[in-house]
Parts: sequence; C-alpha cells; structure tokens
Amino acid sequence: MESVDVIVVGAGIAGLTTARTLLQKDPSLKILVLEGKDRVGGRTLTVNVQTANHTTDKFDMGGQWVGRTQKELLALLDELKIELYDQYETGRKLAQMGNEKIRSYTASLPIFAAGTFSLYEVFDFLCNVFKMNRMSNKINLLDAFSWEGAAAADEQSVASYARSVSYTRSARDALDISIRAIYGAEAKRMSLLYHLLYCKSGGSFMDLTEITGNGAQAFRIKGGSQQISLKMAEALGDRVRLRTAVKHIETSEGGPTRVTVANGDKLECKRLVLAIPPNQCGKLEFSPPLGYMKRRLYDNMTPGHLIKFVVTYQSSFWRAEGRSGEIISAGRTSVPGEVLAVVCSFDATTCNGSPAIVGFIHAELHDWTASERCNAVVKDLVRFLGTKALSEFIAYEEKNWNTEPFNGGCPVDYVTPGNMDAFMSIRDMHYGVHFAGTETAVVWMGYMSGAIESGKRAANEVLYALELRDKVDHKYLNGSQFSVEYHHPHPPSDHYTDSPSPWRRRIFFTTAVLFGIYAVSKKYDLSYTARVFRPVEKSVFKWWTGMEWPH
Repeated sequence: MESVDVIVVGAGIAGLTTARTLLQKDPSLKILVLEGKDRVGGRTLTVNVQTANHTTDKFDMGGQWVGRTQKELLALLDELKIELYDQYETGRKLAQMGNEKIRSYTASLPIFAAGTFSLYEVFDFLCNVFKMNRMSNKINLLDAFSWEGAAAADEQSVASYARSVSYTRSARDALDISIRAIYGAEAKRMSLLYHLLYCKSGGSFMDLTEITGNGAQAFRIKGGSQQISLKMAEALGDRVRLRTAVKHIETSEGGPTRVTVANGDKLECKRLVLAIPPNQCGKLEFSPPLGYMKRRLYDNMTPGHLIKFVVTYQSSFWRAEGRSGEIISAGRTSVPGEVLAVVCSFDATTCNGSPAIVGFIHAELHDWTASERCNAVVKDLVRFLGTKALSEFIAYEEKNWNTEPFNGGCPVDYVTPGNMDAFMSIRDMHYGVHFAGTETAVVWMGYMSGAIESGKRAANEVLYALELRDKVDHKYLNGSQFSVEYHHPHPPSDHYTDSPSPWRRRIFFTTAVLFGIYAVSKKYDLSYTARVFRPVEKSVFKWWTGMEWPH
C-alpha cells in the first residue's frame, strides 16, 4: 500500500491550491492529488472555437470572470503571471422582462432605467434590492442563525419571498433571471437564507450581477481561466494523477486515512482533503459514516444546471450598432409553456479581437440535442440583435455541465429551503478528512476566488493537524475548527420561553375601561349606548380637530 503525508481529492482550483500551499510551506511533504477526470481544472474549461478569418481562439466554457474585490484570485493570477482585460460593456443593453417587449437601456441594470421601465417598476425593484441588502447585511457569514430572521428566511424560497414583496412582474422577472444566471438554478428551489448568505459573501446582490464597480464580471482572463489549474498542475508534476476516482474512505481519530480508488488500489495518508463539489462528496463511501448533518447537507445541496454557449461571428456588429452585447431575458412569452433559449449574454470578443457572444441557456432545454439548442440560441439572438446574428454566424460551442462527470452541474451547489442548519457544518472535519471547494469558502463563495481561499484554509488545517504549527498562517483558518476564534454556529431554535400570564393585564385594563364608562355615564346621565360611545367620540373629535368636546 502506497503511503504519503497528504492526499488531495480533486484537481480543480481548490485542490491544486491546497497542494501548492502545502508544498510552499513545507517542500518535504509527500503529497498526491487524485482526479477522476482526464483533465485538471474542475469547473473551469477553456476550449478552442472557430473564429473569423479561418482561425481559432480560446473561450471559457466554465468559470470565467474576475471581480475587483476577489483578492485571492487577483493575487494568484499575479503570482502565475496571468493577465486580465476588461469585460466590454459600452453601449445599449437589451432586456425582455415583465412582458414580451424587448427594451433597451444604458443603466447598470435594466430595472434602473426610468423611461424604459415605468417609475412604479423601478421603485418596486429598488425597494426589493434595499430589503434584500438590509437582510443580507445582518447575517454573520460564520453563524447565519445568529440573525433572528434566519429561521424564517430558510423556511421560504427566493421565489416565494419575491412574490411576497414584489408588486410588478418586472421585479420578479429580474430576480428570477439573476438567480438563473448566478446559480444555474430556479428561484423556487433555493433557500432565501442561502441566497442572502451568498450575497453577503460576495459583497452584495448588486456585486454578483454587475460588470462595473465591484461587480463579479469586471474582467476576463487572457488565454482562459483553465490555465490557472494547468500552471499549478505543471508545477506539481507527477504528484497529480488523472483518471483516479476515489470510491471509499476509511478514517479514524488519530490514525491513518485509507483511500480506495476505482481500480481497487489502496492508498494511505495522514490527512485527506476533499476538494470536490458537495454533491460529489455525497457519492463517496465513508467508514465510519459521516455525521447526520454532513449527510443531510450532501443530500440537499443541488448543483446548478447551467448550459453555457459561445457563438462566434465575422464581426462585432453589435458594437458598431451601439450595443454592448448584454442581454437578459425571462424567456417567457404569451404562449403557455413556451420558453425561449437565452437567459443572459455578454460580449465575448477576445483579447485577440475574435468577435463572439457568450451566454447561458434556460434549463428547460436540457433534454434537447446540441443542434436543437444551437438553432434556438441563434434564433433568440436574432430576436434581440437582428438578422446579422444569423448572417454573420460562424460557429456554436456549448458545455452542458449537467453531463460532466465528477461535477454534476455548474457553477455552484446551492441549498434547498429548510437545510441551512446542515450547511453550517460544511467546513467541519470528519476525523482525518478536511473539506475544501468553493462552496466551503467564507468570502466569494461559489467563485474562483472562493475556491482559492478554501484551498488555503484546508492546507493550513492540515499543517495544524500535522503539528507543523510554526508554518500555519492563522488568517486562513477563518471558519475552521482550528481557529482560536471558532465557536460552533447557533442552531435554529424554536424553543419555548417562560412569560407571565397576560390575563392579569387584560383584567386590569378591562376593569379600568368599564369603570371609566360607568363614571362618565353617571355624571351626564347618558343612555346605555351613549355611555359606551361618548368617550370614543370625544377622543376622535380631539384628535381630528385639536379641540375639546363641547359641553
């Protein structure tokens, strides 16, 4: 049986960051990175697509964008000498929401565009964003249920919340489209508390949706995002083993952890790091079994089901026509059951000048063939961008992450209503097993920057557990059970509280009112009806006029 110090499962950004950090801290450590796929990169994937002038160029079919506040990602890109360039966003944007009409606007979000949308629609959306940000700001990222409104938020979906606070279809559509684009999920299937926590993790709801300011879509990576993993894997050399899927994990308190891979081989290590999506953790066999909360978590974290597309063109005709290439669409029409293809799109023209549009497809088209989806996407782009979206068409490429082995979906696993108490255990260790992956991050959870943070946390947990305390960077233990500030998150509570009986107050108040009515009636010798209503009449008269009741 082969024995090493540390085994990392998963050769995405999180897993490779874990291995890289451990070797930077202690080059003598024996480390293996096991990956079930035939490639590194996890939920990042860069492919060559045919472009103008009979050439090809690189396009990202997975994680792609970089935000200004994603410090871990920006630092790693700088270390790896990978350059960025701005996401193009100049010109008019297009939206179909609230009704079938296509509306153009120049604001950062369509619903802010007074004139394009009614003031009532704009006000409705602004109120919704304000309420959502106010709730999100109250959440402790490490202890969600310390907020008194957390239990109620976890009991409802994002969609049910939107229906309860929105008065216009446009505002509801805006939130639905955002949820589909950010998570690859339907708002009706997601815990509101998870969404609020996710917003807080990235800064705010607006930061998740925008290009400008601190928006998550501010920059793109020259040459594609998969090169982050490729460069880290190259430095790790033969420590990375592809096509090596893990099936069984046997661990214990203080003892070694044994891993059985798909071909039956067994490996042994002192510490194990699982840097794979939560839904994939749930498919592994553990001995002893995972605790109840961990099992419930993995049973109820669902992967997003995004289908990402790239369409290349002869020219960036939308730019020449004063458009940015940005589209958001509810995809709904007046025909019952009809769903059009495009959820949202962006200008994907590369740093080399290859014109393209990138976007996401509605989940209802999952069972269509790639050819059928291609036709539907191009037809929908014609609806927004005009006939040149067909006449200048060169090539179509898509990635259906739902069919990707060892992923099950993209871009992130989300929590269904009623299960956020289990989510708070996502970083908890299981004997000698540590957990990384972007879903376990505290800041920019669900993004490449979050994956890097999670990998560094897991690496420092391993160093701590291996008694290499002088090499531990404690700032990366935020949220870890090894942190000196760690406390177990509050569970949701529905306990009884002792309170004095209200009947004493009720009896006293009723007696006082009846005595007052009786005293007034005796003084003025009123009828029984007048005895009851005269004090009320006096109070209302004084409140309305500011004068005393005439005697």
